[in-house]
Amino acid sequence: MRRMIALICAALLAAGAVGAQDASVPPGANEDKPLLRIGVRSHARPFSYKSTRAPKGLSISTGAGPIRAEGFDGYLVYVCDEVLKQMLINQDDAPNFDASQIVVEDMDALIKAERERFPDAQFEFDRLDLLGGKIDILCDPATINAERVKRFAVSPPLFIAGIGYLTLKDAVPPRNACQADKALIGFVGATNAASTGIRTIVNAGEWRNTKDKVTAALRDSGAGVSVCPPPYGINGDGGLFYAGPNHSDVARRFCSGEVTYYVGDLEIITEHARAVPGCEFTSGAKSFTTDRYAIFAKIDYRNDEAKAQLISRFYEVLSREIATSASLLDRAFIATFGETPKSQKLDLFFWAMRGVP
Repeated sequence: MRRMIALICAALLAAGAVGAQDASVPPGANEDKPLLRIGVRSHARPFSYKSTRAPKGLSISTGAGPIRAEGFDGYLVYVCDEVLKQMLINQDDAPNFDASQIVVEDMDALIKAERERFPDAQFEFDRLDLLGGKIDILCDPATINAERVKRFAVSPPLFIAGIGYLTLKDAVPPRNACQADKALIGFVGATNAASTGIRTIVNAGEWRNTKDKVTAALRDSGAGVSVCPPPYGINGDGGLFYAGPNHSDVARRFCSGEVTYYVGDLEIITEHARAVPGCEFTSGAKSFTTDRYAIFAKIDYRNDEAKAQLISRFYEVLSREIATSASLLDRAFIATFGETPKSQKLDLFFWAMRGVP
C-alpha cells in the first residue's frame, strides 16, 4: 500500500513538473544549452538553508559559487557550490558549461506549492519525487536508503549523522501519551524520522511510559487517531504525532510546548531549536541511527544526453574533490561548523573518505 501511494505521489508530481520546466529560466540562458536545476532547502540547518547573513547582490567574485550567490548556505550547499565552481572552469575534455545554465530551486517552496495544488492528498510529498522534473540534482540532507538508490543516481556518502530527539529543559516525561492541545512526538513529514527513527528510538528502550501507545500509533501508519481520540492532539484532532512542513515550524512548536519530543537528525534539530529565542532544551544521550547523507540526481541518458553529461560531470568533479587529503569535506565542515570538534563516529567517517588530512 505504501509503495502504491509513493507511485501515485511520484506520478502527480511528475505531471505537475511538465508545465514548470521553463518557470525559472535565468536571464541570458541559451536555449541550445541544457539547464541544470539544483534543488536546495531553506529550512534544513546546518546543511541547507536560506542565510540572512548573505549580503544582497552577493556575487561569485566574493568566493561564493552560484548557489551561495542566491543566499543559501550550509554544509551540503557548500559542497555543491564548490563543485559547480569547478565545472564553470571549462576544460577541453569536459562539456561546456556556464553560469547561465544553473537554476537554483528552493525545495521547501516547491513542496509547499505541491501541497497547495493537492490540498486533499492523503500522502506526504517526497521531495525526491521532484528529481527528473523540476530539479536535476538535490543538494540537501537526503539519507541513503535502498529505495532511493534503486531510483536515482547517488554520490558517495558526504556526511554521517544520526536520528535523536530533544526535550525541553527540566521537562518531566509524560505518563500519558495522549495530551490535550499537545503532540507527543514532532518531526518533519516524509523523512527518516517518521519512517524509521521513532521505531528505532522506542526499540532502544526510550519513552517507556508511552511505549505501548507509540507502537500502536506506528502500526496505524503514524496517524495515531485511534490511539488518542479527540480532543487530544496538537490541533484537537487526536493525533499522537505532529508531522510539520519544515524544521522551523516543528522547532517553534516544540519550544512553545506544543510538542513533547522533537525527533530528527540531531545536528538539524539542534540547530533549529537553538534558532528559537529563549528555547532551552536537552538532547537524548545518543543518536539512535547511523544515516549517511548523499547528493541524489536523476539522469536520463536516452532522452536528454546533453544534461546527462552535465550531471555525470558533476559527479566526476565531486568524487575527485572529496577523495584526497585536501578534501572538500573538510573545507565544508570548517565553513559550516567552525572549530567544533567532530564526534568520533564522524571523525572516522572523514578518515575513511579521504585518508589522513
